Amino acid sequence: MKKTSFLVIVGILGFLQASCKLPDSGSFEEVLYERTHDKELRSAVLGSLIYLNDRQIRDREGVHSSEYDYCDPHSITPTCQSSVSLSLQLLGAEATINNDVGEWANYIHLLPNPIVGGTSAGVFKIQDSNIFTTMSIIFPLFLFDESDIPENERVIAPMLHSAMSSIPKYKRDGSYGFYPRFDDGSENAEFVHAVNISEKFAEKFSTIYVDPNYDWMWKLIAQEGGLPSKDWVQEILDNPYGATAAPNTPSDADDTGVVVAAQKLYSRFYDENALDSYYKDESNFFVDIDSLYELAKYRDMGRNEEDPRNTWREPDSGAFLTWLKDESLDTFSTPNTGVIPHGVNDVDCVVNANAVLAMSMTGHEDVAGFDDAIKLLVDVVANKKWEACGTYYPQKMMLPYVLTRAFRDGGANNPLLRDVMGILVKDILDEQLTLSRTNPFLAGAMPGGEDQSYHLSTALGLNALLNIGRDIAEEAGVLAKYQVGVKKAVEYLLRSKKEALVVNDSTFKSWSKTGQDKGYHWEGGIFFTNSFTKFVQWRSNAYTTAIVLESLSKYLMAYDFDNTTLLEGRRIRMTSYTRDIDRADSGFNFTVTP
Repeated sequence: MKKTSFLVIVGILGFLQASCKLPDSGSFEEVLYERTHDKELRSAVLGSLIYLNDRQIRDREGVHSSEYDYCDPHSITPTCQSSVSLSLQLLGAEATINNDVGEWANYIHLLPNPIVGGTSAGVFKIQDSNIFTTMSIIFPLFLFDESDIPENERVIAPMLHSAMSSIPKYKRDGSYGFYPRFDDGSENAEFVHAVNISEKFAEKFSTIYVDPNYDWMWKLIAQEGGLPSKDWVQEILDNPYGATAAPNTPSDADDTGVVVAAQKLYSRFYDENALDSYYKDESNFFVDIDSLYELAKYRDMGRNEEDPRNTWREPDSGAFLTWLKDESLDTFSTPNTGVIPHGVNDVDCVVNANAVLAMSMTGHEDVAGFDDAIKLLVDVVANKKWEACGTYYPQKMMLPYVLTRAFRDGGANNPLLRDVMGILVKDILDEQLTLSRTNPFLAGAMPGGEDQSYHLSTALGLNALLNIGRDIAEEAGVLAKYQVGVKKAVEYLLRSKKEALVVNDSTFKSWSKTGQDKGYHWEGGIFFTNSFTKFVQWRSNAYTTAIVLESLSKYLMAYDFDNTTLLEGRRIRMTSYTRDIDRADSGFNFTVTP
């Protein structure tokens, strides 16, 4: 027998053998007890929290790294150590990095290396600031309850406060967008921009792209269709506003959805009896419902143009368009309201799922287009269009994650949506088992499609399974397979964790030091693109670690057993923390409460 065949058989047997043991087959109480007392699981959850707390960007004393320290562009003296590679500087990039308090480091990868593969950092890499990453990272923090922790010793509440404070600069014309406004008092003050990509850099990069002398290089980087149209890039160069038009996108349905969902979850922190005056002020916990109704103005109905990447769906779907601007206007007119990429709007299934999440979570399913978005998403699942329907999301498990999050945590209990959850759970499990067959050393992991790393995709897929739950898996006739798949995904994530030393004295500052302070993180997979994966990707260790934290925390609190949600149901109620992940069984104390 060939060695490779033998390994495949071993891998399949290793994946399936747990079905004989039926992992987590006891009662809810028994399973909950077992999971909450699992030292390795507790350690991974604690380590994730330590890492996210340590790496959130704050204005700390001293001069530290731009990856976790605020770089004040208005300061006379340096406030953080920040620099970009010489290769980027030669193309016109600024020598220093800008960032914002409350966010986590994420990176734009320009021209990801096609030879090394999906885990490559790419030819160029630069730190980025955007609201989508920040709002996505804080999502799992709402699974925790710190009401038993003294206000001055809380860990999660200050993280949320700092992150939520960044939202206003992303609002424009009644809704929210990916990038912050210039906000510098100039004529371009209403433009949004990538804070670390200068106009000079964008122009040089674009000029090289359209130059026919470099065609050979672009052919090496991507096949036909893997890069944006040269005609579009030339339009960017020729328009009256220059390269500043490229990142100056309109507000969009995606960011508006995740912002409003985060606002709704954060509104639970309002406490008129709090000692801190911030939590007594109801205006700090505003939920921008009006912004959701902006989405109803931009729907896939009666349009004269079609994005060629939208062939996966029938025209006139009635679902939400991505960009909240009239696409019939001249592309570069009214630049203060943004420039639609490629001059034509599009329909993205992940964007629609995030819109459904916010509308369901806030109880505003009456927004025109909501029902059509549901129908679109049902079709995506019924016909398994995962990899084709996400214009900006090449990550294969992203749609299952955001859709089941809308279904479960958003409370989108539409009967049509529930009916296809049985199909979705089977497909996710089949994807997981197929990967184990082809690579037994990845048993439990889930494929990411364009993303050839496995930490993010597995965490997204595990979240989706837990959000769907046992009842639906049993109705679909795959309960035993479901239990094995969940357990194996957890085991894969636990054995894939990477240690990260604590770099800030302020991390978990109220809790005792041990001299061995460290946290855990996971590799940053592709979570977003500009719709051309071979051209630009966004990656972030913090983003992947947050999605892992969400999946492991939901597993710990037995999310798979019933209909508990982020708005109603169980929480991990903290009673004490520790900075020592090796003491997670004793110093990291909590109860799981209704």
